[in-house]
Amino acid sequence: MIEYACPKPRLVAAEPTADFQDASSTTPVSTVRSQMPCSRRCDTLKANYTLRVVEGMQKRVLFALSLVLVASAGKSFAVCHAVGPAASGNGSGSDWSDVMKLPTAPVRGDTYYLMDGSYGSYSPTTATSGTTRITIKKAQSYDYGRISDGCPNDISAGWNAATMGNSQAIFSGVGQAFSTSGGQGYYTLDGNGKTTTAGCGLSPAVNAAASDCGIKLLASGTSATTYGVLWINSTYDTGVTRATGWTVRYLEIVGAGDAEINVTNGNEHTLYCRNGCNNFLFEHNYLHDCGTDCIDTPYGSNVTFNLNHFRHNPIPTAANHGQFWLADGNQNDGYVWSNNLIQDMVGTAYWAVLNGGQASNWQIYNNVIFQTDPTRHVDTGTFVVINPGSNGQNINIIGNTWANDHSTYSGHFTFACDSTDGAVCNGTITFENNLLYDIVDDQDGTRPVGSSQFPNTIANHNSYINVPGSIGLLGIEDVDIASGASSPFLNWSDDNFNLTGESASVNNGLALAAPYNVDAAGNMRPGGDGVWDRGAFQYDGSKLQAPSPPTGLMGTPK
Repeated sequence: MIEYACPKPRLVAAEPTADFQDASSTTPVSTVRSQMPCSRRCDTLKANYTLRVVEGMQKRVLFALSLVLVASAGKSFAVCHAVGPAASGNGSGSDWSDVMKLPTAPVRGDTYYLMDGSYGSYSPTTATSGTTRITIKKAQSYDYGRISDGCPNDISAGWNAATMGNSQAIFSGVGQAFSTSGGQGYYTLDGNGKTTTAGCGLSPAVNAAASDCGIKLLASGTSATTYGVLWINSTYDTGVTRATGWTVRYLEIVGAGDAEINVTNGNEHTLYCRNGCNNFLFEHNYLHDCGTDCIDTPYGSNVTFNLNHFRHNPIPTAANHGQFWLADGNQNDGYVWSNNLIQDMVGTAYWAVLNGGQASNWQIYNNVIFQTDPTRHVDTGTFVVINPGSNGQNINIIGNTWANDHSTYSGHFTFACDSTDGAVCNGTITFENNLLYDIVDDQDGTRPVGSSQFPNTIANHNSYINVPGSIGLLGIEDVDIASGASSPFLNWSDDNFNLTGESASVNNGLALAAPYNVDAAGNMRPGGDGVWDRGAFQYDGSKLQAPSPPTGLMGTPK
């Protein structure tokens, strides 16, 4: 604070100055000066000045404080927490010696690091607040809540990698393992793995430690009801209230498997976004042994499934009938299915739009869709639209690999739309640069690939290798080898679908713009030799495994 300095004695009197008028007196300063000694007059002026400066400073401090309080009223300061299946120490979560239990109402903006252990079922209740995110993350030996890990507060004291970061954080339950309701958005569930290819952890294509899928969601039994193992936005209002901004990565999600299909009224959707999800990213997960449908997202826009391994759902029975993906809501716009392994699926279709579902502006590319179990097959088609009001518009199926897939009936390994049942079949399906190998007709072995039931289907530049019978989707640039060809893959039975080399059966792909100009391993198309290969992988003779593809992709409607 600047202090008032008394002036040195002068020979002439100062003029009255309003700035230093005593606020408690009506007597002019000149009069005060004439009535008291100079030193006393100076002391009075100094005191008055000091009082006014202090009052001004107090007002400014109070005003600044009020701004801080207003700004922070709806906002919490993000911190990290050490979390276990049960509290220990003082239970504050401030470090790994004082672990907290995962709260029912986690704080927006905070990160909850999970140690190894069994957490039971979990249903958080925190409502959405703008775009502020809740992050639930598996603690790993390389990331356990240090400042260098991005935490504003260091929680690393007491960390023991052998007992806290060597396995999985497991949520389990009958009916659901992890569930939310009421449109809760902006959650990140992160198992915090490191795999750069499709899947994580114990996925047969990865064969890493289970901890690479650091969070596991498990159906601990069958249920005679409709449920999801990961059940997002369970409150139903016909898709009005969506859950927005979810990210799910490096999770192992395990359904009830074949046992569920025999349960009367059993209806497991292993990943179930009941009332709809917008801006949803699901990547680097291993989802397997589904109970009925692997995925059911009745409503949603800008939804991306990238770099996952999906494996095995049950053969339909009289009690229950499933498929890989199901939509029976009225809007599924801007979906992206990219760089996934889709293995041993059975039922109506891989993608089934039913009961008035409406799919539009899809990109399905760089996926490997295959069967290692000869009992697996699709009944109606690969992409199907059934029931009144259902439709599919602008569906792009580009650069995928299909291997050893089976069709229950002749001619059904194609795109089906049942206009006689009221489905709308005037949408466009584009089917280009795909590689189909050893496609099997389980009915009589004569003709698996029939004609599309979408009149506006564009099909060309595809390769059919060891696919018998007349091809209903055949284009003028297609390759058609009915039988006798050797496998074009390095070792597909061991999940290695890289090409053995360039050949006329695969090397005449159509040049396309992004995102189709990068393959499932991150290689640019065309290759260095100028050749654009069909299927999910571009041939690269310099290595068996190519660079890892990008992560964090989000779909955008076109």
